[in-house]
Amino acid sequence: MRDAANAGGPRRALRSGIAIVTGAIIVFAGCGPQPLAPPQQRHEIVVAVRPGPASWFPGPDGSPTGFDHDLLTRFAREQNLPLRVVIVESAAALLAQVAAGKVHIGAGGLFQGAPAKDDGARSGDAPPQVLWSAGTHAVEPVLIYNRDGFKPKSFVDLEGATVAYPEGTGLEAQLAAARLAHPEVAWKAVDVPSSDALIAQVADGTVNYAVVPSNDAAVAHNIYLDFAVAFPAGPRRLLAWAVAPGQKALRDAIDTFLNRLRGDGTLARYAERYFAPVQRVHRIDGEVFRERIRSVLPQYRRDFEGAQGATGIDWRLLAAVAYQES
Repeated sequence: MRDAANAGGPRRALRSGIAIVTGAIIVFAGCGPQPLAPPQQRHEIVVAVRPGPASWFPGPDGSPTGFDHDLLTRFAREQNLPLRVVIVESAAALLAQVAAGKVHIGAGGLFQGAPAKDDGARSGDAPPQVLWSAGTHAVEPVLIYNRDGFKPKSFVDLEGATVAYPEGTGLEAQLAAARLAHPEVAWKAVDVPSSDALIAQVADGTVNYAVVPSNDAAVAHNIYLDFAVAFPAGPRRLLAWAVAPGQKALRDAIDTFLNRLRGDGTLARYAERYFAPVQRVHRIDGEVFRERIRSVLPQYRRDFEGAQGATGIDWRLLAAVAYQES
């Protein structure tokens, strides 16, 4: 009996030690980065932006412009709050920051998820705790190909071919039916800064086929002359903003803002400005452009590549905009 009593001492000490360690783990776990306070408490709106040829890109004077840029700056102005922008390199990184509450809003070529059943949060391809705003513009995925290559009429013509698409933007959901119906196609999700980077790879022959949003393909037509659209690759879906979990009041304010702009026609005018079809430059006319690429671009390429590192926007798009406006 005495031995059993004596043995109880070490056991009690062990249990006490475990309790202390467990408590310490809980305390230190609570010391990690905390989600941002609501914009009104921080006195600013923090936005993570994934740059793209239509959503957020440098204008003629170097200042940002684009569909999401114009909407976000207008929303911040109506809220009487400054807008602090964080540039991210991929959709996956953007959604991770939003899900962790490191930013209030994420924008840039993201597709709205399906409504969830619990608290009204919208989930889908993004992390489940991300809230989604009302849709801003309906876009369909399109398959693009190099103009010097084979033009398929449907996915049936692509048996054994690799079809790339930007990872983490929500295109996975739009392509779900096609991927299920055509297992003979090698589907490849690629982590690219924006769709124009993937379009550039198709144009230069690095990638044979890719699926990108139709609005990005339309904008890129006069930047990358060696790609073309083969066919629509899935149903239309709404672009939207991701909102941090716990920021339901902010999401509701965004929805009110977007629904008002939709009702008075302002949202349609923004879409017309950036997404309306433009007359495509003929390849023959593009030879002048090509000659200047060979003779002039090498003098400035290093500067454009440096700007890509700073903005996350493909250096070729920056060069094309500079050429167009010079």
